[in-house]
Amino acid sequence: MEESRNEMLVLLKRFRLHVSDVIVMTDIEKHPHPKSLSRFVDSVAPFRLHDEQQEGVSVQELRQSAPWKISDKEFEAFKLKSETKVRLNEIIRKNSQQTALVLVSLPVPQSDCPSALYMAWLDTLTSGLHCPAVLIRGNQENVLTLYCQ
Repeated sequence: MEESRNEMLVLLKRFRLHVSDVIVMTDIEKHPHPKSLSRFVDSVAPFRLHDEQQEGVSVQELRQSAPWKISDKEFEAFKLKSETKVRLNEIIRKNSQQTALVLVSLPVPQSDCPSALYMAWLDTLTSGLHCPAVLIRGNQENVLTLYCQ
């Protein structure tokens, strides 16, 4: 953890960014609070097909009218990733109360992830922040989220 922090400080100095502190987040594996998760599910609800609740209608028929919507199967398949994004937002909000800018690496888009779900992830990552957030395209490497003060 300390090594990651020092590497980030060296990188920031190389880019001539003056920061007062670098926080290495270690509790990302925790489950998000039920209230935060419920907020995410509610925000995605208008973009879901809810195909398992409709009898006599196939997913393909529902897809024809709204090809960008999220099927129940897709929503369940990406449940863990969605929870991770919600948890990351909780951590960012907790640690960015006094910051001027938050830099976040964009999640890697997957070809089988519905576009509406991916956009919901981006919205969730930046939701409720007290400062501007910059979403940065990464290079598929593990990176840290930075808070510049």
